[in-house]
Amino acid sequence: MSVTIAGTATALNRYVATFKPQINTSIRQKLVTEKMWSQRVADHTWVAPNVTSGNLIQAFQCDFTPNNTHTFDEERIPLQRMKIDVQFTCDDLDQWFDTFMVNWDEFGTGKAPSEWEFPKWIYENEIMPKYEEELELLLAYKGVRVAPTTGTAGNTADAVDGMGKKIADAITAGRIVPIATGAFSSGTYIAKFDTFINGLPVKFRDGSGNIYVSPTHARALAKEILDTYKTNPNIDPSDTMKILNFSLPFTNKRVVGLPSMEGRNRMLYSPRPDNLVVVRRRGEPMVPVIRWENFERTLKGFSEFHRGYGFEFGTETFVNDQA
Repeated sequence: MSVTIAGTATALNRYVATFKPQINTSIRQKLVTEKMWSQRVADHTWVAPNVTSGNLIQAFQCDFTPNNTHTFDEERIPLQRMKIDVQFTCDDLDQWFDTFMVNWDEFGTGKAPSEWEFPKWIYENEIMPKYEEELELLLAYKGVRVAPTTGTAGNTADAVDGMGKKIADAITAGRIVPIATGAFSSGTYIAKFDTFINGLPVKFRDGSGNIYVSPTHARALAKEILDTYKTNPNIDPSDTMKILNFSLPFTNKRVVGLPSMEGRNRMLYSPRPDNLVVVRRRGEPMVPVIRWENFERTLKGFSEFHRGYGFEFGTETFVNDQA
């Protein structure tokens, strides 16, 4: 093969280039929602038994006249299996020798690809941040599980049923009755939240707890509060945390914007601080552990993990009528 001036120039440019010691990765969304909800562990299904009672008190008479009605039922949150499968071919791995940093290419050292520095780096810097982002933005609230097609990689959003799906199913089953607020629009946020709170049973209207909404709606409400009342010690326009998580004036409740709910118009509230739950499998690590294997010159990574999202007491889970 002849040596050309163009080929020589390309090679020289390759070896005189100075490479940044770190590889740029996309800025990822951190996991927020699962940290706000309660953690549970189960082997297969988390079951929360519930009881509701009818009225008890009656006018006195000498005869024994029981009038109690106690209804026992349960909320079931089954674990759903998910996985991460990744593969890097010989050509993928050869990029370190041909394109990027030659010291990251470890062919010829006798080490299996699973023992290279590359899988450690890709796990910590790309796979785990992307895993957190997908749980937050695609699954924790918005996920709707779709049975996979054999032999075909599935869509992330189809991996597990998120909280939004559980709420929709409970509404269909009559276990949750939405509070009518109508759609959000500019200048109506304070009124919508007032309507929602006034639609709660009387015993919960002055109670504490978080009203979860999308960050867009949380910011719009915060702005309207400042525009209306001119000042509020709980809201700082220059501090993102204080426009996405703040006390709602004239109530004991907080408004919390969850990235997982972005693009949704739902308001979600429970007076029970541990009612909204995330279920993991007993004995499973908090984050997936990738098992690296190599076949010939191909590097493969495998991981399996479980999640279940839901609520423990449907009759004390309140939402508005906007999905």
